[in-house]
Amino acid sequence: MNKPERQLNKFTRSWIVSFQQISERALGKETSQQLWKKYQSAFPIGYQTQVSPRYALKDILHLEQLTTPKHQGISLLKPYKGIEHYRLHFYSQQERFLDEYIPVLENMHLRVIDQVQFPITVDGTTQFIRSFTINIATSQSVKIATSECAPLSSVNSQLLKTIQVILDGKSENDALNKLLVLTGMAWQEIDVLRAYRNYYLQLGHQTTRDTVHHALINNPSVALCLFKYFEARFRPNPEWDDPVLREEQALFPLRLQLLESMASVSDINDDRILRTLFNLIDATMRCNFHL
Repeated sequence: MNKPERQLNKFTRSWIVSFQQISERALGKETSQQLWKKYQSAFPIGYQTQVSPRYALKDILHLEQLTTPKHQGISLLKPYKGIEHYRLHFYSQQERFLDEYIPVLENMHLRVIDQVQFPITVDGTTQFIRSFTINIATSQSVKIATSECAPLSSVNSQLLKTIQVILDGKSENDALNKLLVLTGMAWQEIDVLRAYRNYYLQLGHQTTRDTVHHALINNPSVALCLFKYFEARFRPNPEWDDPVLREEQALFPLRLQLLESMASVSDINDDRILRTLFNLIDATMRCNFHL
């Protein structure tokens, strides 16, 4: 056995020992041994060199939850120490292709650095892990907004939920999804702005969807204020049953906050669109968002 082979065998033994220790601490000895017996030959060396044992356990638990060929699981793996990039893993019982994922990730304001697919064969059945190395995208048009983004780990739950509902066809895959990373808004909240975008366009304004998207994405603090104002207008709250109290305690402070955010809008078209969206929200009499 030559030196590279010895080193590879040493690495593999170390990886296996670490995995067994981590899984035993997390799941107990009996469950850990059952999982290891099932998966001990499933992970190729390429997988072991790219995925740490603690994340391998996470992958196994996601694979165990797959129930149908259409079902997919998703997880976000935090960067290793000294590395800035995250890994986003998709789990499925059937092979899936890049064009299913790349448009979704780009519309989430994520940049794909690289990707690899790992086939995982257990008991004659092959499942798949599609692994993307990602970080927050940068572009000149949203440079300032991007600099204010929180780490992806802080929006982990919302990010995974949003990707899942998009893949399931329950939410629209468009550029407004960038607001999740830029503001921390949930997909249902972004859908509210999407509804007002559609209403705005139906009124006959000589504006395209992309132009409305530009206004909201490039001014995320205003977009967030618009939703907060909508929320304050319609959220059921016994303390605000009196319209005067709702106005004084919620709506008026938010209008001031919105005006302050609007002061930073430099594009005249963005300003016009955002003010019109506010007027539409302010003129809305009722909604079913909280039903």
